[in-house]
This record gives sequence, C-alpha cells and structure tokens, in this order.
Amino acid sequence: PYLDTLMGMAAAFGAGAVIAGHSTSGTTCTINPDHTVAEADGDLAEQLRDATVFHLRPDAAQTALHTLATAHGLPQQPPSSSSEQPADIPPPPPAAGSPLVRFALVGPPVIEVNGTTVDLSGRAKALELFTLLAVHPAGLTREQICDHLWPELEETLAGYRFHAALKDLRAALRTPAGPDGKAATFIERHSTTYRISARHIDVDLWALHRALTGARAATSEEARTQALETVAGLCRGPLAHGLHYDWLDQGHRWPLTIATVKALLQLGALHEHTGRNECALEAYDQACTLDPDTETAARYAVRLLHTLGRTDEARLRARHLKTRLDALGLECSLETRELLSQLNMAARPL
Repeated sequence: PYLDTLMGMAAAFGAGAVIAGHSTSGTTCTINPDHTVAEADGDLAEQLRDATVFHLRPDAAQTALHTLATAHGLPQQPPSSSSEQPADIPPPPPAAGSPLVRFALVGPPVIEVNGTTVDLSGRAKALELFTLLAVHPAGLTREQICDHLWPELEETLAGYRFHAALKDLRAALRTPAGPDGKAATFIERHSTTYRISARHIDVDLWALHRALTGARAATSEEARTQALETVAGLCRGPLAHGLHYDWLDQGHRWPLTIATVKALLQLGALHEHTGRNECALEAYDQACTLDPDTETAARYAVRLLHTLGRTDEARLRARHLKTRLDALGLECSLETRELLSQLNMAARPL
C-alpha cells in the first residue's frame, strides 16, 4: 500500500519509477523479447503501446550492476567476462629485444619512439586508431574500426578516413624511428585484420593483462604477490586517462579499473598477511586513487591505519569517506558503519 500511495503521488512531484510486476496506480506493460511493448493497460497505454523499452546488453547490465555493488561496498566478484578480461585476451607475448615504440596507455597516454616522446594530439584520429588497436591486440577489420571511429559516416567515406588515419599513424611512428623504422609497418595487416605489430611496439596494457592473468594462475603466495606488484607498478591511472571516446569507457576503461582495483586490494591483503603493513597501505591508497568511489578500498585503508595506531589519520580518512558517500547519496555498508563506530568510540574520553 505504501508503494501504491507513493506511486500515485509521484507525478505531482515530477518523480517516477519502474517496477517489475503489476501496477495498481500506473500503467502496466507486457514486454516482448525484442524489448517492444506488446500490451499496455493504464493512463499511458496509448503512448507506450509499440514503444521500444530502454535496455542494456547482458554484459553492459552486468557491469552496471557491479558498479552499483562496488559503490555500496558489497563483496561481489566483478563480472568475469569484462572486468577480468577487458580486451580480447590473450595479448601477444613481450617482444624479443628492445621494441622501437613504447605505448603507455594505463594512465595518461605516452608514446615513445627510440626514447623520444611523440605527440599525436594534433592527429586525433591517428591517436584514437592507435588506442583502439591497443585494446584489441588480436586486431580488427576495417569495417569494425570504422564502426568505432566513424559510426555516422557512409561506408566508403569512412574507409577513406580510415586509410588517412592509418597513414598518419605510421608516418608519426616511422619518422622518429630513423633507419630502423623504415621497413617497419607498425600496424600489420593479416588478411582483413589490422593489428599492432608486437615485434616493433610494446604496449603496457598488454603487460598489465599478462600480470593479471599471472596473478590468477599463480600457485604460490610469492608468485601471486610478484604478479600483483607488476600490476601496481604498471598502473599509472585509469586507462587512456584524458582521452574521451564513447567506445572506450564502458567497454574497456571501467572494466579494467574494476579488475585493477580488485588486484590492488588482493596485493594489500597479501602484504598485511606477511606483516608489510606500509606496503599494504600503499596498495589500498593506490586503489582509492584509481577509483575514489570504491568504499571497500577506503575502508581497508582506514581499518589498517586504525590498527597501526594512526587513529587521527584514520578518523580523517573516515570522515572523507562518509562525506563522499553522502555526496553520492549512498549509505555506508554494515562493515563501514561498524568501523566508523569503533573510531567514534575510540575518540570518546574515558
């Protein structure tokens, strides 16, 4: 009855809600498998009949739900299909010898050719093409690339733009490479697939994926710690920080952030287990910096500070955490509330 009353009053306050099941105070719709409205009963029946309902693909919905769970500090595993393997893994193995080009993408993008930094900011589509191929180490067809970079263009025109961007990218890498780069294509074509040449280009994102895979496959605590330390060392921030591509955020940047935060929390726990508390705190702080909205990482840091006797610092961090959650309109998890209660009790004079 309370929900029906609230729903009945919602329109007057400019609010609304969608519920699963029959609504006694609103409009009830029957949805087809193709997400269209088959039947509608209620005040909005005419407007909603034959409409297409907003929907997410299963992988996108799974990522969105995990985002909410993470923000609330719920101990749920990230979706394995995206957070554990954000790109089409396995990436190629490390190149033998020293590659001509190093592409650092985990954090602000940095491109170095023979030790010299190359600025592609003036060649926007060449940089976007390089980034797209870096997150797809197995490669993409020209059609797939055009769908990402020029979705609004007709196929023929998009094809012209693709070849222009590819030419720009190769030229930008080949010129500073000197004599060694004259014969290098940097971007290889195999049948209909274009991909980054692992012989000439080292991508830190690929090394990060190899480290994440190594941590999952490790059979000893020492091996797992070593792999997770590699993850921490490679992570300079969110994937391609500062670049704004629609295709990058949900499909790659956010899933990688979730996977990396999880790895950093595991690293911190391993350090705590072996008594390396300062190293553990560094791992938790790095996780908080990477995703400031992750309640779990902040709670782990506050708890460890409290355990180490750094109570004032723990209280300050706890206040920041509470303020951030309040700003997001989120309630603290039970574990966080208990920790805050312990800190408040410790602050009271005897």
